[in-house]
Amino acid sequence: MDRKEFVEEFSQKIRTRFGQYLETLGYKLIFEEYAEKYKHYQISFLRSNQIIGIDLMLHQLDSPASAEIFFSLGRKPIVSSLRFKSVPLSLYKRNREKSSQLTPYWVTKSNNSSEYLDSEELNRLVDLMLNDLTTYGESYLRGDMKAFKQMRKELWGLSLRDRSGSFINILKHLAEKRTTVSANMTGVWVGKYSFDSRDPIAKFYPSIPFTVIIKQIRFGKFLGEIKDDPTIGLPEWGRVRGRVFASKVSFVKLTPVFYIFLPRGKISFNDYCKEKYNLVLDETVHSPPTRYKGQISPDGKKVSGVWELGPTTIRYVFQGKALASKLPRA
Repeated sequence: MDRKEFVEEFSQKIRTRFGQYLETLGYKLIFEEYAEKYKHYQISFLRSNQIIGIDLMLHQLDSPASAEIFFSLGRKPIVSSLRFKSVPLSLYKRNREKSSQLTPYWVTKSNNSSEYLDSEELNRLVDLMLNDLTTYGESYLRGDMKAFKQMRKELWGLSLRDRSGSFINILKHLAEKRTTVSANMTGVWVGKYSFDSRDPIAKFYPSIPFTVIIKQIRFGKFLGEIKDDPTIGLPEWGRVRGRVFASKVSFVKLTPVFYIFLPRGKISFNDYCKEKYNLVLDETVHSPPTRYKGQISPDGKKVSGVWELGPTTIRYVFQGKALASKLPRA
């Protein structure tokens, strides 16, 4: 489609889809203009002292045409009532200059092309922009500017890493990664782990069931508690902290007591030292960090991966002296 057709279709989709979403949040359409001279389309929505807008810039000479979502948060209400259909331009500009933007979105098919996206591609672009507004703009809508700036930085990094190849591949990768970043891991997960089959101890412990309770915070990070089946695994509750990004999940597990698994059963490191070396340690030895890296299934209901313990150093205190022993990789 040519530029005029593209602007008409783009503006119609933004006006309806973004307008419907923002209307549910109390925003009103206050400004819409297409300046043919500058090849620039802009639409803005207002709620008290907050402006959310879309800029479509088609005039670049050395870069592809692009759109962006911008946010502006003034200290005082811009107008006293949302009954106004417009705001004074000077007042609007002062707020616009203090605005923050999400990453640009290319609206041409390649860096060197003047060919605009077709209707299907434009639908996917608007889907992506709306997803970013609801996901990354959520902190802005709450007024948490610190969180918004951190999320925007993450979004820029994600976008820049993937800007290579055809537009369709870029859009596919961005949509997949951004959607997965916002996936919520909160809940109770039940699973099992086993030792490496090459480890002689594996035949004595075919698998150990465990339960992990996760609470996701922000930026894909989460905290939680984890516990094995106490009849075969670790009896105490442990802690986990990790992150989910795209289809990958990783976390570190820490438990208050370090256990050694023997053919006859598990035994704490303190009891092992007392039994084997007649050493009574001054305090309980905590488990070294166990690291987990896994892959989330396409339906988001399963995670499979690898646990890794060490190489690390076990530190303990004996008769007031701080000692350390190397723990081999397992």
